[in-house]
Amino acid sequence: MKDNSKQVDGSHHNSQSVDKSRRRLFGAGVAAPVVLSLASRNAWAGRMCSPSAFNSMTFSSHHPDEAAVCAQPSGSSPATWLQSQTWPSSFERDLVVPHGEDPGVFAASKGYGLGFYQASNGTHYVRTSSFVGEFGAGSLTTASLMEVLLEGLGSQSVGGYTMEQHAVAALLNSAAGTAEPAADKVRMIFKDLLSQGYYTVGINQNVPWVGGDYSMSEYFTVYAN
Repeated sequence: MKDNSKQVDGSHHNSQSVDKSRRRLFGAGVAAPVVLSLASRNAWAGRMCSPSAFNSMTFSSHHPDEAAVCAQPSGSSPATWLQSQTWPSSFERDLVVPHGEDPGVFAASKGYGLGFYQASNGTHYVRTSSFVGEFGAGSLTTASLMEVLLEGLGSQSVGGYTMEQHAVAALLNSAAGTAEPAADKVRMIFKDLLSQGYYTVGINQNVPWVGGDYSMSEYFTVYAN
C-alpha cells in the first residue's frame, strides 16, 4: 500500500499561487465564457467557485473580490477518503476478505460480480464499485473506486495524486454533500477529462486537466484535509 502521509501534505497548494492562478479566470483578457454568479459562491463547500459555474453561456468579466474565496481549500483528499471507514451512503468501501477464506468464493458470496484483487499491502479485497462504471471512461477497466485510491492508479499526477484519484475524491466529496458540483456534473467533467483530456466550458473553450492559462486541476486538488 502506498504511504499517503506525504501525499496529504502535497495536496495543499500554496494559497498565494492558487489565488494568482484563479485570478486569471476573473481578470481581463480571459475569453472563456464562464459565469460566476453570486449563487455559485456556495460551490465546493462554499469556498471554490468555478466548477458549479461551468457550462454557462455567459461570461461575467470581473469578480476579483471573489478570487480569494475560490482559492480556499475544501473537501477531503484521496488519502483522507482512503483512511475513512465511512463513505457516503451511495458508495461502499471495498470489502476485506477475511483471513483464511478463499477470495474467489468470498467475492462470489457477496454478489457484486466485480471480482477481487490483492492490494500491494497483501490484503485481498472484493470490489464493490467500478471506476469506469461510475465515470463512463478511463483505462482502468477492472478497478474499483477504492482500488484507485489504494493503489494510486491512473496518470497525470497533481499534488501527489493521479487524476483518477482526484476524480474519486471529487465524487465522494459531492456525494457527501460537502462540495459541489453535483455528483452527475463531477461524472460529466471527469468523463471528458478521461476520454479527451479536456472539459469544454461554454463555446469552444477547452479546459485541460493541467496546463494552459487555467486548468480543471486548479479546482479539484485543493483540499481542506
